[in-house]
Amino acid sequence: MCGARISFADSWNRRIFTTLFCGGLKMRKRKEWIILIVLAVILFTGCSEEDGTAGTPKPATGAAIGEVVSEGAVVQEVSEPLVKRKSRYANTDNMYQVGKEGGVLERCSMEGTVLESIIMDIDEVSWVTDHWLYYIRGVDGILCRIPIEKSAEGDILKQEKEERLPAITKDSAVVVYAGDTWLLMQVSDNYGESALFKYDIEKRMPKELIGSEENVWVYFTEDQYPVILKDGLVVMSEKKVFHLNPVTEENKLIYSSGGVDREWHYADDMLYFRVESALFLYDGISEKAECILSQLDLKGRCEEQADGSLQFAWIRSSYIYQGRWYFYVHVRKDNKEGEELYSISIDKHKKISYEEKMMDYVKQKSEYKEEYDNFLEKYYVNKCRFVGFSEGKVLASYPEGGNTRYIVYDLATKRLQDVTKDRLPKSCQDLADGKKTG
Repeated sequence: MCGARISFADSWNRRIFTTLFCGGLKMRKRKEWIILIVLAVILFTGCSEEDGTAGTPKPATGAAIGEVVSEGAVVQEVSEPLVKRKSRYANTDNMYQVGKEGGVLERCSMEGTVLESIIMDIDEVSWVTDHWLYYIRGVDGILCRIPIEKSAEGDILKQEKEERLPAITKDSAVVVYAGDTWLLMQVSDNYGESALFKYDIEKRMPKELIGSEENVWVYFTEDQYPVILKDGLVVMSEKKVFHLNPVTEENKLIYSSGGVDREWHYADDMLYFRVESALFLYDGISEKAECILSQLDLKGRCEEQADGSLQFAWIRSSYIYQGRWYFYVHVRKDNKEGEELYSISIDKHKKISYEEKMMDYVKQKSEYKEEYDNFLEKYYVNKCRFVGFSEGKVLASYPEGGNTRYIVYDLATKRLQDVTKDRLPKSCQDLADGKKTG
């Protein structure tokens, strides 16, 4: 056994060794065994392989939360900073994909044109940097990497110099960011709860950055690249939001009071996220978080617009477009349930605007059906419902003569269209088909 590579000064490595091989500790939760075993395999298998491998603040209603809290910051030499790219499958010059028939790696231009087809044992591309291509091998599901040499004609892949990371497989861990010397991995247990580990490729050493008790996930863009604000990644759980710098291993707590929704938006080092029916923003530069719309403010604005007595109001979905945060709210007034569209400026968030033109038309098309709640109390639900947001538009639908018609509202021009499904703008087709939510 490669005992020289085990540092017992490191508490995580000591915990793995003592628990799995000495039997000295009793685990508090069974789920921790799964993650421990996975990381132990990574650690010890990495040591034995020689051939083919590389040497918080609580929100104040309508007020600023204040500066973020630093959790367990580790001071170490800063190297290989995070890089923002178009996709995890692209570097500076080329994009990569697996061919449709499998067993073929395609090197493409940044526009998607296939430039070269390379026959190799590959199941999927995992990550690409300017110097390495990480991929899952088809025969055994092991994570491997091959070096990339830059040339005037494009990337040249050195297949003969393949390096295996034998303990990291498709099923044991997911690579959520890769550099040239380290990986950030999300390791899940059998219960679906996950932790984040940084894996030093040369030393073959994993280190826990955020534990499975948080059950975290890294947020990705639509192009499958992690959201990078300033010099860190956005990491969320059901109760907390973190700003994690995996290079320095500094982990800053942005929010910690629970109820975090998986709906988020970001632009220009700003993160916008929802906690139940409250809206928050986090400035990645100043490292401050702020509640720009509290649940109390939302309820007050819906009461102002109410035709009757407001019973409840909660945000169903939201969308940021041209400096405004749009959201439709599920409300019940005098036992009638429906949805209302509002917006607020992300810069001057003082006034909550009711999107009157859209709502006047929704009211014209409203029709209510009778329903009963769990206590057999009768209430009425509007058949005219919002479907979602897409490319500067909000889509709603309503039944008419056994068919479904759609209301398309352009958020920039405030123009309305009432159309059948076949006349919908292309950007709204996936919403209507249920292939996209928004």
